[in-house]
Amino acid sequence: MPFTVILEALQRGATILTGNQRAARSLSREYARHQRAQGLRVWQSPVILPWSAWTHTLWQQLLVDGHEHRLLLNPWQESELWRRIIADDERLSTLQSADSLAPLAQRAHTLMHRHRARRNLEVHNLNADQQAFLRWLHAFERTCRADACLSSAELESALLAKAGELRLAREYLLHGFDGLTPAQRVLLHTLRAQTTFSETPPIAITAHASLHAANSPDDELRYLAQQVRDRHAAEPSARIAVIVPDLQSQRSIVERAFRNTVAPWLNRVGNTAPAPFEFTLGTPLSQQPAIVAALRLIRWINRPLALDEVSSLLRSPFLKGAEEELLARADFDARVLHEQALVEPTLSADRLLSLIRTRHAPRLDRLEEVLHAIRRTSTRARSFSQWSTSLRALLEACGWPGDRSLDSAGFQLMERWQDLLDDLTSLDFTGGTYSFSHMLGALEQAAHSTLFSLRSLDAPIQIMGALESSGSTFDAIFFLNATNTAWPAPVSAHPLLPFALQRINAMPGADAATDIAQAQRITGRILSSAPTVVVTYAREFAEGEQLPSPLFTHLPQIDAMPQPISSPDVKLEPVDDTEAIPVPHGTLRGGSSLLRNQAACAFRAFAEGRLHTRAINDDSPGLTPRSRGNVTHAVLEHFWKDTVSQAALKSMPAAELAARVDQAIDDAFAQIAADASSWNRAYLSVQRERLRKLVLQWLEYEKKRCDFTVAGVEEKRENVAFGPLELTLRADRIDRTEEGLVLIDYKTGQAKPKSWLGDRPDEPQLPLYASLPTEEPVAAIAFATLRAGKELQLAGFQSAVRVLPRPDKHQPKEPFEKTLARWKDVLLRLAEEFYAGHAEVNPKNYPATCEFCEQRLLCRLNPANLDRDDEDAAEDEDE
Repeated sequence: MPFTVILEALQRGATILTGNQRAARSLSREYARHQRAQGLRVWQSPVILPWSAWTHTLWQQLLVDGHEHRLLLNPWQESELWRRIIADDERLSTLQSADSLAPLAQRAHTLMHRHRARRNLEVHNLNADQQAFLRWLHAFERTCRADACLSSAELESALLAKAGELRLAREYLLHGFDGLTPAQRVLLHTLRAQTTFSETPPIAITAHASLHAANSPDDELRYLAQQVRDRHAAEPSARIAVIVPDLQSQRSIVERAFRNTVAPWLNRVGNTAPAPFEFTLGTPLSQQPAIVAALRLIRWINRPLALDEVSSLLRSPFLKGAEEELLARADFDARVLHEQALVEPTLSADRLLSLIRTRHAPRLDRLEEVLHAIRRTSTRARSFSQWSTSLRALLEACGWPGDRSLDSAGFQLMERWQDLLDDLTSLDFTGGTYSFSHMLGALEQAAHSTLFSLRSLDAPIQIMGALESSGSTFDAIFFLNATNTAWPAPVSAHPLLPFALQRINAMPGADAATDIAQAQRITGRILSSAPTVVVTYAREFAEGEQLPSPLFTHLPQIDAMPQPISSPDVKLEPVDDTEAIPVPHGTLRGGSSLLRNQAACAFRAFAEGRLHTRAINDDSPGLTPRSRGNVTHAVLEHFWKDTVSQAALKSMPAAELAARVDQAIDDAFAQIAADASSWNRAYLSVQRERLRKLVLQWLEYEKKRCDFTVAGVEEKRENVAFGPLELTLRADRIDRTEEGLVLIDYKTGQAKPKSWLGDRPDEPQLPLYASLPTEEPVAAIAFATLRAGKELQLAGFQSAVRVLPRPDKHQPKEPFEKTLARWKDVLLRLAEEFYAGHAEVNPKNYPATCEFCEQRLLCRLNPANLDRDDEDAAEDEDE
């Protein structure tokens, strides 16, 4: 057993060197378990170090002993140095930024030194990109010599040069290495003259391994999660490894599957029980919600934030006063940011303060304190140490990370963030001052590259990548996604190094035989690290068929059939849709939308008219289609209030008409343009011109109608008794002609008069208005369709010829008075049904009626079926 060998070495005082950090932690926990099993309560900590920690320790000893004086660069410092060198390269001609090229150059530098290929770089033919890298490399090396610095990539070579001065342990034992780099091998070979190095014997557990084939990736993941659940339930203390080759991209779906299958209690509100599984690989610090909020606050110092980011901060629990102002902030977010007539794409802190003051917002004192703190933060260039102090002060003034006390996870996150700001100060190693944008770029890149994970609770189920499993043994291993495209993981040659150099030095991706041999070693190690190994893959995925990895095809194959998803026992209570829901109070009030919704679907009418539910408004920048329609209505309202007849319109000179339209547009935009930002003003100027052309075209069409005068615009009638309801109605416009009144409804979208017909009319507003008693007869009702680039028309039903430019083909043949009476009967029935509380789910034309319904979250109809039904309908049409 490898641990027996390790235990004996530790008892001799040997130092254990591991291939990765996880193996070191795993051995330390295993040693602690052994000591406790021996009845000990206190013991000396074993010296178990990953390779990188060991080499860094040796370098620190050289510094302390006075044998070295060079600064060993940390990853931040090295990345910053590469970025600065690339940014200063005047000969660089590429669309890529220095921020994106720096990690690429740093990786090329590391590869060269790991494979001891630096001295051979200049002898190869270099393309333009590789010549650029060579320039950067020379600059990097000159800077390191001048500033007495050393990169981590050169550490093994530097230790090799100082081998005689190193203070070494008497014995070293290497464990959990899938292979050594040439630099590691040369260093160990040289140091063997001073001490003893040995390796733990290869793990040789006789395993029962099998390859399980599922039909789809979903089936595969569900099957594997069920297998893990059953094994854990049968043996709770068993150490189980779940290996996922592409864990970083698959993490979210794997975690969701394990929460639902292995530990469903984690989804319960208020659960405090620990999870039986944990991920050994962390997630980027920049993805943690609290850090996302912090980075947004810092970014807000010098640039506007996108509207959705501002909205998220308003509702964030990580700001000062989040609990006491929660409802007020949510109200401001919904009423101002998401319901203003014009939505800006970005908002600065100054602009948000202006909106709070001018839009009669509720008291948001603590939020204003946050905004003032952002405004007070200077953006002048300074050192990274000063930036770190300034950022800490800003976040403290903003009350970040909120008013609530931190739990263990929150405390660990804050601790890691503070470490990150401390690391930021290390970038002052070359001196100088740095702009805000430079500092922000460095901070965001570091937050993205820094992985954060909670301290391990040594959960029985460990989810990890293939390389992380090195050096550990388990009771069972489950390997997910063992397809020929996922395993072995694809590698490619580095673009900044000559391919010949990479091939000669057997770098990853340059020699297929070397890569295959390495993958075979890792695969063999995995298959011998547990008594039971279950390897799974999916036969098919969205793009087609898949094959298993050739490294696993020698295993016996089994069909992976996941168990059906079982639902918990739930006592169902039958509900009768047809049972009316009585009105809890007196008269119901509303507008014509009550009857429109009742005709479309009784449940929609109940949800909107009785429960007053609304969907979250669209927050895309610019005027929404509804807002554009409202503005068009307002322009025509202002115009016809001053121009009261067709005769006045016809007699108006062109210049005066244009001026009158411009004034109407100014009046319509007055409220929207109030306190407008520069973006709003630029956007509104475009909308003004669009409206000007549209309205002038429409007025030319109006001149061709029969003679009329405007009897009313936007006429509002309140408390109109209609059956059991009291309605508030508004007519866009009422014209008076020789035949009687013409009721007009402006439409900037599609509108057809046939939508007034049937027992469940789609657009009952005009029929409802025409059904009410009037002093003058109604001669016609019509949609005025104003659509840019489309045919402008006045279409509807009329009582006599020539009232409208042309009659609609769907007008009933019966007398117009009989049509009015029929409408009244239909609408009274809908009003009575709504008042009686009929709330059954009965869409008029499923799924078309449901497509834009705002109640799909409350309705029992599955929205996922809508797309499926649309596809079925399309297939039926093709047939």
